[in-house]
Amino acid sequence: MRAKSDPGRGTRSMLSTGDETLSEQERAAKITTDMLLQITSVSFDRAAAYTSLVTVGGYAGAFSIWAFVSNELPRLASASVALLLGFSLLIFVLYEIYKMVSITRQLLPLSGLLNPPKQPTEFLRAFENFERKRKLKSATRGQIWTWIIAMILSIGSALSAVGILFYNMLAIILEWPLWPH
Repeated sequence: MRAKSDPGRGTRSMLSTGDETLSEQERAAKITTDMLLQITSVSFDRAAAYTSLVTVGGYAGAFSIWAFVSNELPRLASASVALLLGFSLLIFVLYEIYKMVSITRQLLPLSGLLNPPKQPTEFLRAFENFERKRKLKSATRGQIWTWIIAMILSIGSALSAVGILFYNMLAIILEWPLWPH
């Protein structure tokens, strides 16, 4: 850190970061923004990974229950469960494909950092810029809303299918009419 003279405002403390010169307030704002981006990005990634794990476990359980009681279900109930679980699984898989393509598109520019070879300081500056843009893109409102909508559709239809299964299992035990007929 060194003091630079600013003819219009006198001498003030400035931080030099490569080609840019930032005031201490601007540097603090940049650090805060970077930290918030990292927290948001990591939180989003962890939430998506955890949701995927729970969802896969839920599918395994739902399909196991369905296989166990399918012979006892009316044809319409079985078809409803198949349609709802199939729709849920389709939404889940489509979202995972969307996420895979999105991540690949974010990481493709990384190969450009290596060609042509750069000096270490130039590489680090370019990598920091790349990483900042990647984190910003991974936590955009559009991606968050896409995740929310996909999870609502996927989980909602899966829970509907499980509801039909549970009702019919309970109906078998209590000798109620099965639904839907």
